Amino acid sequence: MVVLKGLPDQVITEILAGLQWRTDDHTKTSMVELRALVRHARRLQVHSIFDLLDDPICAESRHMAALIRALTLAVQRSLTSPEREQQRDRWDLAIFGGKGQINFKVLSQPWLREAAKHWVLEDLPLHRGRQATATSKQTVRAIRHLSWSLQHGRPDHGLEPGELDRTDIIRFTNRLAYLERNGEISRNKRYFISIRVRRFLDDIRSFGLTRPAQPLAGLPDDFRLRQSDVPRPPESTGPGRDLPIPVQRCINEHLPDLEVRAGLDVRRIVEVLIDTGRRPEEACQLPWDCLDTTADGHQVLIYTDSKNNRPNRRLPISIETANLIREHRENVHQRFPNTPLDQLALFPRNQLNPYGMFHVGVPHLAKAHRAFIDSIAEQLIDDAGQPFPPAVAVPYSYRHSYAQRHADNGTPPDVLRDLMGHVSMETTMGYYRVTEKRVRHAVNQVAQHQFNSQGHRVFADIAGLVAEEHTRLRVGQIAVPFGVCTEPSNVKAGGHACPYKYSCIGCGHFRSDASYLPELKSYLQQLLADRERILAATDVQEWVRAKTAPSDEEIEQLRSLIRRVEDDLAHLSAEDQQRIQEAINVIRSARQKVSLGMPSIGFQELRP
Repeated sequence: MVVLKGLPDQVITEILAGLQWRTDDHTKTSMVELRALVRHARRLQVHSIFDLLDDPICAESRHMAALIRALTLAVQRSLTSPEREQQRDRWDLAIFGGKGQINFKVLSQPWLREAAKHWVLEDLPLHRGRQATATSKQTVRAIRHLSWSLQHGRPDHGLEPGELDRTDIIRFTNRLAYLERNGEISRNKRYFISIRVRRFLDDIRSFGLTRPAQPLAGLPDDFRLRQSDVPRPPESTGPGRDLPIPVQRCINEHLPDLEVRAGLDVRRIVEVLIDTGRRPEEACQLPWDCLDTTADGHQVLIYTDSKNNRPNRRLPISIETANLIREHRENVHQRFPNTPLDQLALFPRNQLNPYGMFHVGVPHLAKAHRAFIDSIAEQLIDDAGQPFPPAVAVPYSYRHSYAQRHADNGTPPDVLRDLMGHVSMETTMGYYRVTEKRVRHAVNQVAQHQFNSQGHRVFADIAGLVAEEHTRLRVGQIAVPFGVCTEPSNVKAGGHACPYKYSCIGCGHFRSDASYLPELKSYLQQLLADRERILAATDVQEWVRAKTAPSDEEIEQLRSLIRRVEDDLAHLSAEDQQRIQEAINVIRSARQKVSLGMPSIGFQELRP
């Protein structure tokens, strides 16, 4: 019990309003600290709890000072509204349904400050979850660089929007380049600052803020960033990209350790991330009832695209993933049996959540995942057998890995775009460019173990070839069932004009390698079976049998070629054999989707 008797009515109202706000937010309030606060306020006879903010006695007590700040903040939120908050230069985003604050005071120019406020108001409703405020905060921070450039680069400090021109844009981009050269910002940050400022300057015009009587009236049309003003994005080699297959296997094998460290909910979230490729916040915020079954019996995951604010998105999932989610739903229902199912979170957090209505936060997931990855860091090995940097393995990397698996397996781009929820096809096509690089790397590796029809090695160092050279080499060859052909007239005709009647095994223009071993062996079995069938036939004359039966020379030369390829692989070390086999798997997978030949023309032939 806390006795409020003896306090002014306004103080009582403020305390009750603050407690109500904290209760609605499911935040616990210590009664011990509240009693001490009430006694102190009664002794001082304050007229408002805001009078206690600067009280030295309260400042000495860390817990009491924290409670006073929390109550005053709750009172401020109770007394304000979105309309009132818009009049201030520092916004409490809780009023708009978000978290944190945005300080517009960092923008020196009043017109730029008002334009930024208008842009944030337009942007906030477009997102959900963490993305709801992250985009707005990042954009204001980017605009701050533009404000600094105007303030220090112009005699009028950029206070008059009508006086700005293209020169101010050039000065701003040069400033970003200078900061990058001095190491104050990274190439990646420079890129994102540029694209956010570019979008901002384009949007404020589409919002009508440059019309007469608007904050940006008279802003010149050349005061905007062109596409050429935005630097090229850096190569994505850092955290957040897809994980090599060996790393994914290692993580899957150690998921029980993650459960021991962080609990079942975190393990299940990671499993859902791996299986579905959703963003971390989308997986964390899944409701209890997130599964559906189509008319033909397929399983569908229902989620909210938090980045683009698109609820009720439907993603086809495997029966194994659906069963995993169903099993976890039963576990959650048993933990919170009295909570209505439509209010339950699929992954409820452990603290301040008596009814299971609040989901695990992304920061908690990221922290637990980082500790887990660091614990198995020594066992993470990449495709080349080298130690894999643990910092690259982050929760978002499972989304990239999911998309890359689909791209590598030949999923059509428009289908993958729908699976990933991408708005732009350009985003989706990035994964196919990665696939092309991987296939090219695999081709480079296997091409060094290529042989002609007589079993002589055909070799060249093609590791340094650029894309145009790879293309030129492929133009000079055509794929055949168990290798490639470089005979000019046949290549020109697309493989339909072989002057030697497709006698590949005896042709000097034929090339093959270890990736064609299954086809070579299958062809050998076909030749042997054809020969036995023709020799056993009794209804044909001898000259027909001699003409149609495969020759002993062709069979022996094919056997010799197969032995030569297998012997070449057998002399490699175990590590090199594994590397070549992984490259062969990549090539054969790509060959099922496209016609893929091996670069061969212009190579120097070396006798074994």
